[in-house]
Amino acid sequence: MAVKRRFPPLNDLEGIQHNLQRVFREARRGELDVNEASKLAYILKILADMRMSADFEQRIESLESQTKPLRLAS
Repeated sequence: MAVKRRFPPLNDLEGIQHNLQRVFREARRGELDVNEASKLAYILKILADMRMSADFEQRIESLESQTKPLRLAS
């Protein structure tokens, strides 16, 4: 029976970073095939990019909501 391992959640950059570090350590120790580690690292990179994009979008929306709309002279 395979051992079920617990991984940090992937809902923030810190969790993604922890998972990436774990993949690296396991591959380095030979516990995880390097090809599999490469695939997982690529997926984690995509998740990190998506999280950063979502964070930027939230920040932009917050800034836009704090600024007053410009009124054009008629």
